[in-house]
Amino acid sequence: MLRTSMVALLVLGCATAAAVAQTAPPPPPPADYGPPGPGRHPPMMAGFDQIGLTDAQKASIHQIMDSHREEMKSMRQSEWQQHKSFETLDPSAPTYASQVNVIAQQAASLASQRVQQMAAVKTQIYAVLTTEQKAQLASFAASEPPPPQQAQ
Repeated sequence: MLRTSMVALLVLGCATAAAVAQTAPPPPPPADYGPPGPGRHPPMMAGFDQIGLTDAQKASIHQIMDSHREEMKSMRQSEWQQHKSFETLDPSAPTYASQVNVIAQQAASLASQRVQQMAAVKTQIYAVLTTEQKAQLASFAASEPPPPQQAQ
């Protein structure tokens, strides 16, 4: 009788622990997770708050970013549409391989446009900075840790 009660309590305890583990809130995401939001800078802007920008420099950089905002938004929308077109492909369709090739070429073209766009913005922003500020940003970039490894 005592042994049966102990086994029953042990099983009940394990079941309770399993239920609690399933209902526990997930761990918070890493600090670099998700898109920039309030108080977060896009990757290109990382470090700008640490290099002592003057008010005039801040205003110029904001004006540069604002002038490219619609272009960047359009680029993101194109990339999203390209992504969605890939997701809707049917792998069993006879034209799947050719459709994938078209989407891959579109993705390569969009990636090239994005890099050129970012380079143009970065060039304009760097024109506003002093030599010392540029050196500080370069040292920040050199000391940036590598991205975390994905679990395999």
